[in-house]
Amino acid sequence: MLRSILKRKKAQMDFGIISFIVIVIGIFMLGPILLKVVNATLDPFTSAVNTTSPTASAAGDTIQSTFVNFWDMVLVAAFLVMVVLMFISAFFIDTHPMFMILYIIVCFLMILFLPNLSDVVTTIWSQYPAETNSLPLTEWLLAHISAVTLTMMILSGILMYAKLRSSNG
Repeated sequence: MLRSILKRKKAQMDFGIISFIVIVIGIFMLGPILLKVVNATLDPFTSAVNTTSPTASAAGDTIQSTFVNFWDMVLVAAFLVMVVLMFISAFFIDTHPMFMILYIIVCFLMILFLPNLSDVVTTIWSQYPAETNSLPLTEWLLAHISAVTLTMMILSGILMYAKLRSSNG
């Protein structure tokens, strides 16, 4: 039976949910670090310019706050792109229903390890309080990452395995 499944290429299964979690956690880790670099560059610059031209310093502060808000939107947009890509790949993955058990096991393991990954991101975020306080959307995603991930797992599982029933008969 397994040999015939492999011949028909029905056993292909991509672990999109693992890729999804790894990339999202990576984005969450890089966010405050990149903001720290920008703030470390612009804060001294705007302070130094303030002594000669307060309007130029205000313009620098506007640029900095615009970048911070833009970066928050970029992080959320990257998250949403990952969600869309995961759904697309889940729809096009051709899996055999036998691998649903493996998918459930992988999802269960991801739910077990997700609090540890969230703790790592929270530890990194605590090192950069000035930067992370200015990322409200990303902070909300991080606070609700377990519920969001569980939702993504359920929806991607439905997309992978429910389409088999409709396409087979």
